[in-house]
Amino acid sequence: IHIMGGYKDERGTSLKLSTYLLGLFANFAEEFSNDSSSSLLYNGRRRNTQLFMTLGTCAVSRLNNTTINGRNRPIGRGLGLNVSTGRVFLAKVDPSVAGPALTLRSARIWAGSGRPSLYIIHDVILPPNH
Repeated sequence: IHIMGGYKDERGTSLKLSTYLLGLFANFAEEFSNDSSSSLLYNGRRRNTQLFMTLGTCAVSRLNNTTINGRNRPIGRGLGLNVSTGRVFLAKVDPSVAGPALTLRSARIWAGSGRPSLYIIHDVILPPNH
């Protein structure tokens, strides 16, 4: 798992979200540990499941903070992943999508069919002949 984002914001939103996410992953780890007999609904059937997670990157809240002209700012706004090598790198984000992109973050809520699946909520559209 690689988690990136947030900074030492004045309202403490990043800290709250980071704490929530890390707690959520900790709960998953407990629920789907080797010692438990957890099951997931998959294609209409229950299946016993174990979940293995490794936290590879965690740059959130104060760990992702820098000060510019006396104001707190994030060092990075996202990560990229080279799927061929598995290398994670600091992504460059266009200023037009900097900040809380609420439309993108909320897209999964409106895109669902009621069954668990993976949603692409932000896709790069390449020009023809690219």
